[in-house]
Amino acid sequence: MEDLKLDKGVYIVECPNYEPDVVQKAVERLASLMGGWGKYVCPGEKILLKPNLLLNKPPEEAVTTHPAVVGAVARGIGGAGGHVVVGDSPGGPLNALLLQRVYKGCGMLEAAAGSGAELNYNTREAVLKVPAGGLLASVTVMEAVTDAAGIISVSKLKTHSLTRLTGAVKNLFGLIPGLKKAEYHVSMPGIKEFSAMLVDVVRAAAPRLHLMDAVVGMEGEGPSAGEKAQIGLILGSSCPFALDRVAAALVGVEAGEVPTIVESVRRGYIPANVEDIPLIGDPVSLPRVRFSLPPRAIDMDLLKANTGSFIPGWLLRAINNRLRPNPAFSPETCLGCGECSRVCPACAIRIENKMPRVDLEKCIRCFCCQELCPQKAVRIKRPWLGRILFQ
Repeated sequence: MEDLKLDKGVYIVECPNYEPDVVQKAVERLASLMGGWGKYVCPGEKILLKPNLLLNKPPEEAVTTHPAVVGAVARGIGGAGGHVVVGDSPGGPLNALLLQRVYKGCGMLEAAAGSGAELNYNTREAVLKVPAGGLLASVTVMEAVTDAAGIISVSKLKTHSLTRLTGAVKNLFGLIPGLKKAEYHVSMPGIKEFSAMLVDVVRAAAPRLHLMDAVVGMEGEGPSAGEKAQIGLILGSSCPFALDRVAAALVGVEAGEVPTIVESVRRGYIPANVEDIPLIGDPVSLPRVRFSLPPRAIDMDLLKANTGSFIPGWLLRAINNRLRPNPAFSPETCLGCGECSRVCPACAIRIENKMPRVDLEKCIRCFCCQELCPQKAVRIKRPWLGRILFQ
């Protein structure tokens, strides 16, 4: 990815609902504003279309990229002569059975059938080199990434318990297969380094185009247990960092609140001021809406750096447990299915008497348990001292 040569313009079109004709018209207008599908796709090319398919949830819950948007984009790519493969690595172990359930539950079977797209069932892995200048030297991805001539990403605008917002940059974490994501969480538990890793994944994968489903987003305890929020837009850009910066401004979130935006500004990929990013298309006000955000995570790496060697490790851990948000499990909602324990990267959750128990000494606050709970039974609880000190 030639980071500094990307077109930093962000393209915006109104799309008030998910009626197929309305979405198709909006997507085609967006593509036209951006130069047409032929600018991003050559005839005969295989294109990996990467939506956000976090977990098996119906489209109306606003957890995943809506199938009407995926179908409209796939038809546009197909119309330019491209062969579309829709693929993602949802939360949990990557296998054909999981993919089949998620594709069906998220409406991707219908989206693919109606657009002529193929669904990816290749669960093998590949390795991509990361351009110099970041944190990683290489990243493990789905083989579907290297099988394709190019990638077009279609993210979903939502809040996120770890990264505050999930959009164009965070969507590409789904290129990392299955439980490999857990390894990245464990090896990079600090928010700053985890966000730097996310930026590197984007640079390695280098999608040709980034689109964003912001028709109905999610606020509050996203990315799966929050509240639906009407925004009424579809966005696009060649630059994922600029797209996320504008998306944050649209929902009233300051750039400094989103660690991936902070990292992209620090590296010089985008300007810090959203007013320096060109907006093309339908006029919008900034902000258009104001998202409520999940509790702010506290980066213990920064706490260690600021306290140096003056505080012993055991005391830092005690402070950690009294300041940082923790996952809390609702006995009224939890079914004791054990999914939280299975997906926990740090193996910090065990099931006792059909209820999860979390070991806060092991917990790395990635909040995968909250993100992937099928019952929305996990909430992020802020200790009283953390609420006072980090309002």
